[in-house]
Parts: sequence; structure tokens; C-alpha cells
Amino acid sequence: MKLTQTHAALAHVLDDDHRRQSKEWALRPIESMSGITVQQVTTIGAETARRLTEHLTPGTEFRLGTQTTALLDSPRILEAADEEAVLDVEPRREHTVEFLSPTAIRSGQRFTPLLDPARIFRSVNARWNTVFGRPLSDVRPWSPEDDDVWVSHITGKTRTFKHAQIHISGFTGRMRFVCDTPEAAATWTPLLEFARLVGIGAYTARGLGSIELHRSWIQNDAQ
Repeated sequence: MKLTQTHAALAHVLDDDHRRQSKEWALRPIESMSGITVQQVTTIGAETARRLTEHLTPGTEFRLGTQTTALLDSPRILEAADEEAVLDVEPRREHTVEFLSPTAIRSGQRFTPLLDPARIFRSVNARWNTVFGRPLSDVRPWSPEDDDVWVSHITGKTRTFKHAQIHISGFTGRMRFVCDTPEAAATWTPLLEFARLVGIGAYTARGLGSIELHRSWIQNDAQ
């Protein structure tokens, strides 16, 4: 099963406007547990969550390319968070981010795998504004121009994702971001916690931009 197939199946259930760029849901990479395919979905807002739980019931059939499959179990809530909960996470000065799927930042019709702090902040801050009705920068006054967040370690590669006639180059791997000031840490901790839930950059509803956060850099992988 491919993410493009699960995206197409879920879009019929979750999208109210398929052409809208900012979706109210995001996909995590597909996992296999004891031979069973598992797809994690992040829903944003009560209405999208309602559609997911009402329309996806055991036995619900999906068309995946030339094959048909059925849902074995009802969706299970693994985690729930609102703006207050995300903001309440204890600030940290160092953040190791694992980019599980190709991640690219969009600017107009251009996509870049260069994930510098400024691009990440602007992308996730805009998504925060869409979801919570105000940008994170209104709550935690920090700007990329402060130049106190930097990348200390990076390991990974670029992978190409094709959508329609567009080829998107996205970064997969691991990066460590360091915050030099308490103000930066107070902003970047909830920023990345939010990104862990909804993804970073373009086409998160197609499985791109999925991340995981780690407490420390895994030294063996950095060599």
C-alpha cells in the first residue's frame, strides 16, 4: 500500500475542498505491525475528526489502485492536543528532529529541501495561524532575524516525490537545532511540538514533512 493511495481514499472522506492547499489533516508514514498495515492520521478541528470516526468503521472498503481493501478496526485516538497544551511543553535549548518522509518548503511554485531555521519557522508559524487563528509569533515574540537558532548537526539525503507533473525534492534524515537564548527555546519548543503533529512544509496530507523529535543526537548515525 502506498501513501498516494491512502491519501486518495481519505481525501473523499476528510476534504471539503480538495483544491485547498492547507488541509485539515496530515498523514504519517505507513507502518506494518504483525502483518497489519497501520496508517496514522492527524486531524485538525472537531469537524475533520468527526468525519474520520463516522465514516471509517470496521469493514469500510477502500479502492487502492486495482485492489480493494477493508478497514479492520475503528480509528483509535493516540493523542490529542490544543494550543494551550502545545504551548505548555517545557522549553528545551536543543532539538534533534528526524525527518521521516521527504520534507520541502514551498514558496509559490518552488520547493526546496533546504530546511534552514527561518524557512521552517515561517512555514510552521503560518500553519499555526491557520489552525489556531493567530500565529505563534503573536504568543511568543521571536523572529528569524534574531539569529539565535542554528543547525549544529545534520545527516541525511534528498529524495524526490512526484505529484502530478511536479517533481519535489525533499530532505530525509536528522538535524539538530540549537537555541542560544531562552526566548528562542520558548518559541521553538512548541513550534516543533506542533510540527510533530501536523508536519512541516508542503503536501503533509500526502505524507510528506512527517517528523519525530528526539532528546539527543544519536552519535553513531552522525559519523
